[in-house]
Amino acid sequence: MIIFKNISSWSLPDLLDIPFKIIIYFTLIGTLDKFQFGLLNIAMMIFSYQAISQIGIVDWLMYELPKKYALNVQSDSLIAESYSFVFFNQLILAIITMLMVFIFGNSSLFFKLACGAYLLHTIFYNNYLHRKLYLRFNHNFSKLLNIQLYHVSLKFILELSALYFFGIYAFLGVQALIFLIPILLFKANKNIKLYDPNWISNYKFLIFKGLPFFIVILMSTILANLDKWFIVGFFGIENFAIYSVGAFIITGIMILPGKILSIFIQYMKEMFTLSSDLNLNINRSFSINNVLIYFFACLSLLLNYLSGYLSVLIPEYQEVIPLLNLFLLASILKYGVSLTSNILYLIGKRALVAKIQILITLCYLIFLSIAINNFTDMSSVLLTMCCVLFVQIFINLVLVLMHQGALITHEIFKFFCITLSVLIFLYSYQLAQDKFLLFACFVSLTMISLLNIKQTWSNFAYLAYRRFS
Repeated sequence: MIIFKNISSWSLPDLLDIPFKIIIYFTLIGTLDKFQFGLLNIAMMIFSYQAISQIGIVDWLMYELPKKYALNVQSDSLIAESYSFVFFNQLILAIITMLMVFIFGNSSLFFKLACGAYLLHTIFYNNYLHRKLYLRFNHNFSKLLNIQLYHVSLKFILELSALYFFGIYAFLGVQALIFLIPILLFKANKNIKLYDPNWISNYKFLIFKGLPFFIVILMSTILANLDKWFIVGFFGIENFAIYSVGAFIITGIMILPGKILSIFIQYMKEMFTLSSDLNLNINRSFSINNVLIYFFACLSLLLNYLSGYLSVLIPEYQEVIPLLNLFLLASILKYGVSLTSNILYLIGKRALVAKIQILITLCYLIFLSIAINNFTDMSSVLLTMCCVLFVQIFINLVLVLMHQGALITHEIFKFFCITLSVLIFLYSYQLAQDKFLLFACFVSLTMISLLNIKQTWSNFAYLAYRRFS
């Protein structure tokens, strides 16, 4: 199937990058004390805020470009306008951020340099991202694969060499300039024109198109970092360093599933564009969702089972082990939120997704505020997050079913049962610490996933072979 070739081309560099990131991360743990490591992770959080400068336009492109491809409409100028728009916004955001860091931030020179490095990182990343979009949504995956493989390999060599031979400040220098490598590689393969002067006259159009996505991104970024800022303020920077190890594990295991999901979403958007049967489209999309969340949950259960080995790898951070189960549960629920939110995007409910995200973020903030006096350890923060994420999944499913033409199907019911089973078993494991519960969860998920498997395969094949075209 061509879809597997595209998934491999899109995901292989990240699959290779995962062990590289682990090596770099553990090298940083060995190089820095807990306080410095905590400061570095706070600076890394600033990188997560770079998505705000896009004002939702890149996420809009993710849903618009597959439609353009399906209808054989050129998208070059749209990508160029998006890059110019985001670059202008990034410069403004970078200036504001650095002023805030120098006025209100930590007095440490290391922290200020780290913040500056990651802000430069984001500016070059924007160029790299739009070049990737050009090749990806024109289905030029083979060329994209080669460039990303070179980038991932050279990045690892430069980062490790900088850390090993020259220290943390050389590493920050590499972080600031690392995306120059793929930009040069892209130019050597295909000189994609990114600047478009029309972006100024189309500024209002771009704002309007990106706004529903921007609200979701803004709320998602706040939601993703609320727990971290709460840990910094309530438990201190050194405890945040411990918490960051668990957060890194979540980020690491979500890379590959996220990449796979993004390709399926690309195909689903093409399907929703060319096929008019809404209920069948939703049903087929949930078939894919069930396969993805099942394998992601199995991966999380395996990592949970092997979590004891972390004490050997990072003995100075073994306090993260009791939290790992909740981190993994949160990662599964976050993935479930992504899966269900994407369905709402596909049926044109962008504004509704934005409203849900605002509601969920406010709920999380309220729950944290109410529970602040009852928090005795960091696990309470994670439990609160898991509850809020499950509520968001449930709301998303209800809203999908309320859409005109949508019906309750086996696949939607399976998705809810898989998510609920994960929540029940992993929460029970957190209380009892009985490894048998992990095995029971695996058996339960497998039995649910095998229900109506022939129909699941039929739906999967329909999408994978692009039978809608």
